[in-house]
Amino acid sequence: TLEYKLVIKDELDVKVSPNSNAKNIGKLYYLNVVKALETKPYWTKIEYVNKEEDISIKGWVATRQLKKLNIMKSTYENIN
Repeated sequence: TLEYKLVIKDELDVKVSPNSNAKNIGKLYYLNVVKALETKPYWTKIEYVNKEEDISIKGWVATRQLKKLNIMKSTYENIN
C-alpha cells in the first residue's frame, strides 16, 4: 500500500542510509509531504521532489518525525 507522510519537525535531515551518522542528502521542513517507500526500525525510506532543483530524491529519515497522511495520489501530485 502506498503511504504518504507528513513531516512534523521544523527541519528534518534526509540521509543516504538509515544511520544517524550517514551523509545528509537533503532537508525537509514542517508539513512537507513525502512518499514512504520502506520502513526499518526507527527509519523510513522516503521519496520527495526537491522543487529548487526539480529532482526526485530518495533517502532515509527518522520515523518518529513523520505522521501518516491519508490522501489520494492525485492530491499528492497537486501539492508537489
